[in-house]
Amino acid sequence: MPIVTTLHTVLKDPKPDYREAMLRLVDLSDKLIVMSHKAFNILQNIYGVPKEKIVFIHHGIPDLPFVDPNFYKEKFAVEGKKVLLTFGLLSPTKGIETVLHALPKVVQKHPDIAYIVLGATHPHILKAQGEEYRIGLQQLVRKLGLSDHVIFQNRFVEQETLYEFLGVADIYITPYLDEAQITSGTLAYAMGTGKAVISTPYWYASEMLDEGRGRIVPFNDPNAMANQIIDLLDNETERHGLRKKAYTFCREAVWKEVARQYFQVFSDVRAQRAKNPRPYHLYKHDVIAITQFDIPPIKLDHLKTMTDDTGIFQPQDEHYKNESWKCLKNDEVTV
Repeated sequence: MPIVTTLHTVLKDPKPDYREAMLRLVDLSDKLIVMSHKAFNILQNIYGVPKEKIVFIHHGIPDLPFVDPNFYKEKFAVEGKKVLLTFGLLSPTKGIETVLHALPKVVQKHPDIAYIVLGATHPHILKAQGEEYRIGLQQLVRKLGLSDHVIFQNRFVEQETLYEFLGVADIYITPYLDEAQITSGTLAYAMGTGKAVISTPYWYASEMLDEGRGRIVPFNDPNAMANQIIDLLDNETERHGLRKKAYTFCREAVWKEVARQYFQVFSDVRAQRAKNPRPYHLYKHDVIAITQFDIPPIKLDHLKTMTDDTGIFQPQDEHYKNESWKCLKNDEVTV
């Protein structure tokens, strides 16, 4: 069968084992789909993939209307306020501290500001540190005197609730600390709902916010972050201009359009394979090897424990137990 692989992450400086795995994946795949032009270039320049083998398709987003942020504010008890939003799994790489340190300067000019941090702690951080990182952020909020301006929503929300949180935001912020982030679903969702975006210059943001679709600030620079927030809050016309540019640009990334592009890739690959069959033994790496391993013996101890001469019996409620005993008394056996 032909293989199409979507790459969510592409490393610019891969370790040898990662590079080897990627090259095997490249060899096996008829097409590679990437979600940024930066990933396209890295595949060509770092991994030597022919450009004919790579297809750019946007990170998919829901097709939502362009709404006034005030529409949802009453639901989240922030009516009459200007709302900043960051969402996603919480971890130290997200740079939330940069925004918190920027807020005192913003509050002086706009005391009606509210910053919502939406998202549960990243599972890896939670496993290693518990909620230590989130507690540290909350302590920083109190230290900076921002308790009336910062709202932590420690939860993973369903899609519909997420759309409402996005709807309520006047400005969406991604203050990430690492340049080497080649895709961001949270940024794509925010732009797709028509948010004015302020971001640090990680790869995906630099590409998506180019040509005036958002504002870029240096990494870990609270003063620059504060200045951009204040400027957008002071200039409503400019803020709405960014919203419209982001929303219009992302129309080609809605799920319906992304699905159409994927379907086209699948159709092309299928037609190409029909013309040029590719037997597995022509692969550079032996794919069959991945199935050549010893299968461990099946453990049936639990079944033996639950089984007597009649069969498996596990009463689940009083009615079921009574009916089962009737069957046993009448020599009826059910397995």
